[in-house]
Amino acid sequence: MINLDQLDANIAKEVLFTLMYTDEKILDKIPSDLINNLSTLAADSNIDIHFEKGKAIDEQGLSDETINIISVLYYYYVATEDEKKELLQNWKYNESAN
Repeated sequence: MINLDQLDANIAKEVLFTLMYTDEKILDKIPSDLINNLSTLAADSNIDIHFEKGKAIDEQGLSDETINIISVLYYYYVATEDEKKELLQNWKYNESAN
């Protein structure tokens, strides 16, 4: 389970907004209580978020933290075993590069 205790309201709103543009089959794999917790946190956000059609997620101006959370959600709830291995390799590579 993902710990949302320290999550900022604006980040929660970005994550929720991003999930709204996700295929329903993927969204259905994410626990509803996690979505509800994100919604509760996002209620305190005062930012406006807009996506531009045709742009990739990494071109939407989302925070690094939001992209990281989306990656973790994908890893834990959606990814196949092969995708999990690939994600772990990418994360390890990125961490060693920093």
